[in-house]
Amino acid sequence: MEKIIIKRIRGVFALLLATTILATGAFAAFIPATTNSMNTNTRYTLEIASVALVIFVVPLAIKAFDLQRRTVGTECESALKRYYRISVTRLLALTATIIINLALYHILQADSPLYCALISAVAMIYCFPTQGNLTTYIEDLNETTQQTAKK
Repeated sequence: MEKIIIKRIRGVFALLLATTILATGAFAAFIPATTNSMNTNTRYTLEIASVALVIFVVPLAIKAFDLQRRTVGTECESALKRYYRISVTRLLALTATIIINLALYHILQADSPLYCALISAVAMIYCFPTQGNLTTYIEDLNETTQQTAKK
């Protein structure tokens, strides 16, 4: 079961990575850079919004590690499904942040959205679950299940 979940998550990760690359190409091809015609206040607001998005999404994605561990008294099968859902949700949120920041970078021609996209990409790599993480999660789950059964 663990190997199937890891394969699914890797498939989702590859799909999200391909989507990010295609979106970046689409931005470069179809969205014109509007640096000169944009109001300074609008540019500033969009740059602040990109930073605020990263400040909001990245800690939530990292905090989701805690949510995965809070499965006391649940069956292993449902806990693994929850692990999969939370992992995919984290990756989706970080991918959306990367795509939005890359679009803002292309539109604004400013550096701060690019830095925010890089921060989100690093967080996405950090949040990618591995076989070791899943094995540790299952061991913790079995341990808590045995402790609740003894009580």
